[in-house]
Amino acid sequence: MKKQVITYLLVGIAALPAASQEKLEGTLYVEGEYVPTVVRQDKIHLLPQKVSFELPTFRPEPATGLLTGNYVPGYNALPAPVWQGAAAEYPWRGYLYGVIGSYLNSTLSAGYRMVATDATKADIWFQHTGTSLFKPRICDRDLKRYRYDERLGLRVSHRFSAGTLTADAHYHLGFFNYYGVSTPHSSLIVMPPRMEAKQTDETPKQTLNDARLRASWQSVNNSSLQWRAGAEVSYFGYQHYYTPDGPHLAWMQWDGQRELQVNAGAGLDAKLGSRSALTADVVFTNVSYNKCGAQDRSGSLQTVRIAPAYSYTADRFSARLGVVADITGGAGKALQTGLEKQDYSTFHIAPDVRLSYQGRGWNATLSATGGQQLQTLRNDVQEDYYQAPKMDYIMPAFVPVEGKLRIGYNGSERFRAGIDVTYLTVRHLYLGGWYMYSISGYQPVITTVVPQHGNVAGFSLGLDAQWQPFDMLTLRGRGTYQPQKGDGAGFFNGYDRPRWTADIAADVRPIKNLTLTPSYRYRGVRNIYQRFGPLQDMQATRLPDICNLSFSARYRISRAVSVFGEADNLLCRRVTLLPCQLMEGFNFLVGADVQF
Repeated sequence: MKKQVITYLLVGIAALPAASQEKLEGTLYVEGEYVPTVVRQDKIHLLPQKVSFELPTFRPEPATGLLTGNYVPGYNALPAPVWQGAAAEYPWRGYLYGVIGSYLNSTLSAGYRMVATDATKADIWFQHTGTSLFKPRICDRDLKRYRYDERLGLRVSHRFSAGTLTADAHYHLGFFNYYGVSTPHSSLIVMPPRMEAKQTDETPKQTLNDARLRASWQSVNNSSLQWRAGAEVSYFGYQHYYTPDGPHLAWMQWDGQRELQVNAGAGLDAKLGSRSALTADVVFTNVSYNKCGAQDRSGSLQTVRIAPAYSYTADRFSARLGVVADITGGAGKALQTGLEKQDYSTFHIAPDVRLSYQGRGWNATLSATGGQQLQTLRNDVQEDYYQAPKMDYIMPAFVPVEGKLRIGYNGSERFRAGIDVTYLTVRHLYLGGWYMYSISGYQPVITTVVPQHGNVAGFSLGLDAQWQPFDMLTLRGRGTYQPQKGDGAGFFNGYDRPRWTADIAADVRPIKNLTLTPSYRYRGVRNIYQRFGPLQDMQATRLPDICNLSFSARYRISRAVSVFGEADNLLCRRVTLLPCQLMEGFNFLVGADVQF
């Protein structure tokens, strides 16, 4: 669930995880001068992502910031070009970014700051991403995959004497097919009653619409008491929902699920001196669903989050002591008839505690966080683009505690390293539904896959390091060990539940302005867990390890122009990412970016 991430879509904040391969969205607001950023999606074959359980907060930042194009990161994508620094050094108001590669994988991204005064900013961006020539062989069929994503964003902000008002809008249109999916005995697609049936030789098509509109207010940052408020309306909907009619003799095509989410919230920051402060946030959320398919699959969910906290900062020590309380209504409702209502408590409480110490050449952080997090169509599509276009339960996931200890070494400019130990427990977590798998005919006995929800708990051990032995070479790596034992045991790190992960790369700079980057990624001992009936136990299916070797090069022609290229999957492995979702073989891309 990938995505990127099971999180609240809270008003006034765009999620940006720390790793460059995590999910970016919309417009990122940061303090400082305007810094244009190009982000990209060049490869559509998504690597399953580790689920991030970051605690959401309602905290819109001041309206001076980045203009970004929305994207979903591709597998082992080149780093997004980021131009950091003051506006005097990088006086760009816009960018143009283009990429094309094998299988007709392509990206065109452009953004421009239309208004750039001291008080008013207005940004617009557009991005096209597509692929249309990959032909994965599934079920002894060679059917072409195509996918196109079009995104458009607009952001306007104005600074008043009392604070900053910001509004932004985002629209995403997705069009794709369920590649490798057809009926083995008939190409007949049966429409709902009162609609004429038609014949087709094409695979089932899908269209998704994703729109968001939000506004926020942030008071000035020059007093002991600051406040913020905002509201957001978002829509996510699928056009179609397909079910087999009989033992793969025909398709029944229904309206897909549509999701409407409304958020509203406010928060206060009160300074208690030069070292301590009190914060409090309150956020209300309502999510509703339409009728989908032959069954009802409609309903709504309401939540209220209250998050107070006390923070203290000293010279080398900082602390945050808080709690997160969630009040929820309608969460246990089963949208599909025939499924039992799930028990879900109305009230949940979790810690929000962080302690950190910066020593001489080393640092340590201890945290215990948690909270309730919505599992919506919009969030889950980040982890599985080919997820079922319907909802069965509208239960949030609840994290009683995610405890983490990290110790790092940073005593050298050329070498730094760290070790971290994490324990994570999650209740009512969506574990995948394998919609592509169930409608592909790969297992004809399966007409539907029971939605996978469960409780999981486990630990993770991670090591990372970066070493620059000399100026022209930088080595970096990250590895994790996360044992998995099945349905309820294991650190949840994506639908494929790998036991081992590794990411190793080197940046070689033989001449000025040229960077060569070989990299290797490993995701090993992967399993999916599925249930073929409501009363049956989870069954594990082993997926092949992902071993990906790639090589990229970037050359900066001038301060404003760069060209780059990448060869990916040099080992030519056709690996199954998720059931009936295959990774492309050897592929390449070339591109350029220009700032102006």
